[in-house]
Amino acid sequence: MDGRTLQDLQFARIVEAASSRSQTARGRALLATLRELPGPAAAKTELVLVDQAAALLALPDHPTLDGVEDVGSQVESAARGGVLTAAELVACARLLRRAHEAFSLLADLRLRAPELAASFGNVKDHLAIAERIEETFDEDNRIRDDASPRLGELRSRVVHLGRRVKERIESMLRDPAVREVLQDDYYTLREGRYVLPVRAEDHRFVPGIIHGTSRTGATHFVEPAAIVDDNNQLKLVLDQIEVEEYAVLADRSGLIGRFAPE
Repeated sequence: MDGRTLQDLQFARIVEAASSRSQTARGRALLATLRELPGPAAAKTELVLVDQAAALLALPDHPTLDGVEDVGSQVESAARGGVLTAAELVACARLLRRAHEAFSLLADLRLRAPELAASFGNVKDHLAIAERIEETFDEDNRIRDDASPRLGELRSRVVHLGRRVKERIESMLRDPAVREVLQDDYYTLREGRYVLPVRAEDHRFVPGIIHGTSRTGATHFVEPAAIVDDNNQLKLVLDQIEVEEYAVLADRSGLIGRFAPE
């Protein structure tokens, strides 16, 4: 078909209209490259698929791509050994879940849409990977305690240590001698360590380690010597949690990377 005929048919506008209705960026990009078919036979073959797809979309439980994102770059990164973020892994799982649902529905309705079902015959269903990732994260994309045998134990230790440090520093806040030299009646965190806001001129009355000074210079943030050991243990466990969480992300990314071509 020559260019003039395509122009008269406003083929470019048709392609643009179809592309704008895609649910995904990848779908829009693919549709934008749509070209005319080579002849009537190819058109008839495609129209059969269109009719079957339209019939499926008319069903209440039709296949959907709701929530699906283009994860092509993330999958490529995982294939090269990259470690994906929690949000990226969840996006991959959502795509695999939606694909499984579509494949299952097409399999159930293959008598009503045989050609459409056959066109997906070589596509692999990786529901197991989706489930593995889904059970790794909670609804806020936070890694669950049971995502690895060690993670839950480490987080429990953090809770225990954190409670102990808070009890000790709160006890100091109630000590009249300590309260007298504080800039304010609170404690805070600096560099992951619990500290007290001590007036700069009185910091010698609270033995410990200074972790910074306020902008005005009037306040030193002092880690009392009495809780340094507990703070050290807390920081160590927090670092171990970070390592363990990274290992979980690396493991799940490895699943995506292993099956990247599919």
